[in-house]
Amino acid sequence: MLILQEPCKTCQGCGRVPSPAWKDWYAAHPNWNTLDVSSPVDPATGEVFCEEPTEPEELYCIECEGSGKQLTEDGKAVMDLINHVLRTQYYSQESAARHHQTGTVTPIEEEAQL
Repeated sequence: MLILQEPCKTCQGCGRVPSPAWKDWYAAHPNWNTLDVSSPVDPATGEVFCEEPTEPEELYCIECEGSGKQLTEDGKAVMDLINHVLRTQYYSQESAARHHQTGTVTPIEEEAQL
């Protein structure tokens, strides 16, 4: 049996990744859970308190578009085949429609008449 999808390696299958802005903020504020946000100064370090980022703490993973899954090599091969078949079918139908509009016979119709 082919395995077509696997958990995304970037987000480990959850579909979300930590925000870089929040990672930086947490790194700059290791005592974040004890900060008094009403005070402009961090009591532990004496540094001026930096406002929290405005973006969400987690963002959708761009690698898997938030699905948490990625195609395996077999999955990519199957999708390539499906895309090829659909493109071939579309262009075949488009060609037949063009021949119908111009009144010409398609190669398939010509072969069927023989």
